Amino acid sequence: MAKRKLAPKPSAELEEQRHPSLYHPDGDMVISATSRTKSYIQLYRVDRRFLARHSLVFKDLLSLGEGSDNEEYDGAPKVHLHDVAEDVAGLLGALYNMATLPLTRLSPETPEKVQGIMRLAFKYDIEALRMVIIRHIEADWPKTLEEWRKRQDEKKAFIEDCQKETPSYLDIPFPEPASAIRFAIEFNIPSILPAAFYELAVAESNSPFIQWNCLSTADLLRVVAGKSIMAEQLVQHINTIELSGQDCCDNIDDLHCGNLAEYPSTDCTKAVAHCVMEMLRATKNDEASDPLKILSRFDCTHKYLVWCCEDVENVFSLKNITKS
Repeated sequence: MAKRKLAPKPSAELEEQRHPSLYHPDGDMVISATSRTKSYIQLYRVDRRFLARHSLVFKDLLSLGEGSDNEEYDGAPKVHLHDVAEDVAGLLGALYNMATLPLTRLSPETPEKVQGIMRLAFKYDIEALRMVIIRHIEADWPKTLEEWRKRQDEKKAFIEDCQKETPSYLDIPFPEPASAIRFAIEFNIPSILPAAFYELAVAESNSPFIQWNCLSTADLLRVVAGKSIMAEQLVQHINTIELSGQDCCDNIDDLHCGNLAEYPSTDCTKAVAHCVMEMLRATKNDEASDPLKILSRFDCTHKYLVWCCEDVENVFSLKNITKS
């Protein structure tokens, strides 16, 4: 393996500060990194054997600080990293204690909070740490119809319990799709993309809870095209749904679907098709029209719901969108 070169030493004008919890007196290597604001240099004292067990890249890199000509600090070899100090602190903190990772279930802030740590986990090839973050991100997004329904129930319960005033972005206990999409594309997590793109497609363009500026032009085009395709496919498939049983028509009168008098109570297929089309007309100019939400109001449309959920990847052209 080719030896990595040490990063150039930072400007001596910046103040060096020992990290309050990651400067271990019994460590045998000092790592330094410049703060995000480039206002100071953070120092970490670590056990190089501990880091080497987690990363062969670290093992190679830290061995460069062993020579007699290299800089020392506080009696230990010192290596400067070309990484942001706050991200290095997050990485080292997680390696010593995974519980320090800023991972909260369904938090909209998770991608932003862990992206710096994730980049370093890729850079230094720390597979275990990458997988902990990936598994958490994946768990936040539904991948089956049943998971989607459970998430809708959670949202409904939250809205019902919410105070009348509009909660702030930080108060919304659900993942934010735009930042999740950029995170998934950068770090190769394709499993969450169908749900995240669907969430974007049914969101209002002026929603204060969507970080539209996170998206690339290609992402935005996928959203626009996907919305159009979903609407077209819903219209094409609604009359082909095989409906049976009276139970699927029992609640139609409560849905305000227009005049159903022309449909006999036994003609469930035509009645539900009419009802869905009326709902689509009502939401034709509404950017938040939601095919899954509309169809989920009918127990008898399960077959189409499954198809729609499984076909989202094709609707938004998501194959090969992430790195191989």
